[in-house]
Amino acid sequence: HEGPKRLTPDTSSIAVFNRYFGYDAFGSLLFSEVRSKLGLAYSVTGALTSGPTTGQFVVMIGTRKEEAARAIDAAKGVITRVQSELP
Repeated sequence: HEGPKRLTPDTSSIAVFNRYFGYDAFGSLLFSEVRSKLGLAYSVTGALTSGPTTGQFVVMIGTRKEEAARAIDAAKGVITRVQSELP
């Protein structure tokens, strides 16, 4: 998915979102759900990243091959939850 342009006026809001969602692994929603609660990953992070014209929305999961599909589904569930919570 596309993320924000570099130098967007929303930089502060994006930084807060990233910390809440997944950039700060240990305190993030992704980490809490996918790793701590469900035990599906060794590591999991996610963030909106900026680029010159567009950025990216990324989620990275380190897991066993056997757990990959479940870990991806769990991360998608967190994304859906966050989408429903945003104004």
